[in-house]
Amino acid sequence: MSAPNIPWSNALRVLAEQYEDRDAVRDREGNSLTFRELSAFAHGLAERLRSMGLVFGTPVGTFLPNSLQAIWGMYGCKISGMAEVAMSSVYTDEEVMWSVKSSGLKYVISVGKWAERCRDLGLDVVDCDTIMPTELEEQLPAVPGDIWGRLLFTSGTTSQPKCLVYSHAKRFLGETLQKATLPHHPKPGEKLLVMTPFVHGASIVTQAWLDGGGEVIIHDGVHLENVEALLSAQGLTVMFAPPTVLAKILSVHRGQNWAGLKAIMTGTQPLSPSLYARVKSVFGPITRVTYGKTECINPITVLTANQLEKAFAAGYEGSCVGWPATGVEVSIGPPVQHAEGDENEVWLRAQHMSDGYVVAGQLRQHEPDGWHATGDLGAWDEQGRLWLTGRLADVIKTGGYRVHPDEVEANLDPSAYAQAVVICSLPSDYWGEVITAVAENPQMGWEDRVRLQLTGLSKHKQPRLFVAMPSLPRNPQGKISRRQLRDRILERYQLIDGRYPSLTVEN
Repeated sequence: MSAPNIPWSNALRVLAEQYEDRDAVRDREGNSLTFRELSAFAHGLAERLRSMGLVFGTPVGTFLPNSLQAIWGMYGCKISGMAEVAMSSVYTDEEVMWSVKSSGLKYVISVGKWAERCRDLGLDVVDCDTIMPTELEEQLPAVPGDIWGRLLFTSGTTSQPKCLVYSHAKRFLGETLQKATLPHHPKPGEKLLVMTPFVHGASIVTQAWLDGGGEVIIHDGVHLENVEALLSAQGLTVMFAPPTVLAKILSVHRGQNWAGLKAIMTGTQPLSPSLYARVKSVFGPITRVTYGKTECINPITVLTANQLEKAFAAGYEGSCVGWPATGVEVSIGPPVQHAEGDENEVWLRAQHMSDGYVVAGQLRQHEPDGWHATGDLGAWDEQGRLWLTGRLADVIKTGGYRVHPDEVEANLDPSAYAQAVVICSLPSDYWGEVITAVAENPQMGWEDRVRLQLTGLSKHKQPRLFVAMPSLPRNPQGKISRRQLRDRILERYQLIDGRYPSLTVEN
């Protein structure tokens, strides 16, 4: 049975008719578009793609910074029925070409220096600067639900990024569930701030917010001066920020009144109890946590603000991400007899999960019976909540013990002494692996602060080495790559192995 057609164009036109000249999106420089203008630019792009002879399901790349163009470019791809290949604006040339090879795309929607880079790589560019807003007399045709609708890439922290396919029907389901689980449903004019790369969670949240008539403020990264001004003006309603971003924002808080937010949406990385305590002291108990994967976009599980503090009080190891959302099944350990895997690995299947991976131009569907092995380790608590305890690929084997770096990081709050502190490991003949704490742009004495915060952990879980770095390697989704971090350390330092390991600078 085929999926129903999705009337994307009609939905966007209804938004434009309903909210007309209200502001829909605004960037960091103050440029803005109304709902009518947003729809007109998206339909102008859709008309350009259709005039090129592209048929439903054709892979078309979006290579745009967080901007107004990123938002109407996404809508234009969707309402035209293309398969949007979402590429982060921080991709290297090699990553762009890997995306091209993986997806089979020939055309890229881009702008400015990103468009020039695509041309230099031999790609055909649809330049946003050449798109004219178009108010069509009739809506575009509804899009078949079972054709390719959006292609996303995994983080690639352990291998080359994998290309995942969402049909238009799966995309519609994911967006609908995101709207249903918003911690605050916007009224016209209420403002949402997004700062993280638009190709992933920020884009899903943006669409859910705009569907309620709210206004989205989009920043191209975390610009603390601008964020501080917005919070001080108390004009924001909701902020979308992972824990690392929250830590950065709190680093500039000096007692200012930042009241006014109704909700903070967070996820991506574990939220530590100490960081949550600081967030609560500044903003109040308004933080909502969700769990999502590239293979299955938010929401997989949800932990509301009033449930979060109770979860921390339970005292379990790991990071609580709440209960499975509607239409989601979660299993700890392989849920089918013919599957193999770690007994503590999180498996899931969901109505809105991606259809599978693209391999050699063909769709390879997920595991039998629709289940997907996430690579995350987890456990249930007595209340039926899911706790994430680490990643299979990140488990550190040291001195005969298995240590999950997420468990160690959950006890750290670097916001007062560093931009971020990450736990990784270095290979050691003596220990197997040496647990290493790495701080980004830290203040003097940060090592003692880390030791103090980890005194409650068993000795074998505590770092034996401490490294300060000006910046930490992040993938296009903004996550810190422990593998790349380890490689950077080994490029700069030599490990002096033994019972009391140390590092010396390489000559």
